[in-house]
Amino acid sequence: MTVASSAIKKTAKESLKNNCVKAVIVSAVILFCYLINYNIAASLFWVGGNVLTNVIFYLLNFFMFAPVLFGGLRYFWRMLCGVSDSPLTVFYTFTSKQNYLRVLKLIAYLTLKTVFYGVLMHIPYFAVTVISSAKVYEFLGFTIPLWSANLSNIAVFLKSIALIGTVFLMLKYYLSPMLLAADEEMDVNEAVHMSVVISKNTVLDFIYLLFSMLGWVLLSFLFIPLIYTIPLFITVYLTHSSIAVSEYNEHIKKLNSENFPSFMAGI
Repeated sequence: MTVASSAIKKTAKESLKNNCVKAVIVSAVILFCYLINYNIAASLFWVGGNVLTNVIFYLLNFFMFAPVLFGGLRYFWRMLCGVSDSPLTVFYTFTSKQNYLRVLKLIAYLTLKTVFYGVLMHIPYFAVTVISSAKVYEFLGFTIPLWSANLSNIAVFLKSIALIGTVFLMLKYYLSPMLLAADEEMDVNEAVHMSVVISKNTVLDFIYLLFSMLGWVLLSFLFIPLIYTIPLFITVYLTHSSIAVSEYNEHIKKLNSENFPSFMAGI
């Protein structure tokens, strides 16, 4: 990308200056919805234990929180475009069945891709864990090899590599939420495809941008600052994504002009 991370963050901050109050309200609504889901799931812990709690928490986030978060993404996108919406538009996704299903389709796609890549990347970890498991040797009736005890450190290393690898593979889809919010007529499959195409040239810039935000991330571990940092995170993401898409469009225009030269008729 031709725009530095510092310039992207500066642009995002400038965009938030005149919309601070509304931005904080939208951020508070997003956090409040998350906390409601968390408390509902936690209240079921004594009934079904960790398994039921985690399942309910995921389902609530999938059907309730993700659409609200997408509504917040759409709000900040329109804010960057100069549109002053009401903070209540954070619930935009719930205004029609088409909007709601459109967002759920994207979330479902990204979730399934994450699971697929996660399982694929964890295969070496699973293999080493099985080889080092005492129960496996007991089941087979073999004596546990002494060297198997040394595999625990390797398993931890492979698990870390698997997590990093899964995140890196999923980064090619990072533009899809922005594309879906920016173009309300765009199909989910098209948004995913365009994200894969555009991110080939921008994903490293995005990773660098994420690392440049580490200070704000650390600050966000405290709940109260999170209300103020969420608008910054979303706006920085949208600003970067907008530039990435614009540069891609300019690149396509340049290619088209080169492929179709102009001719002048001779006299």
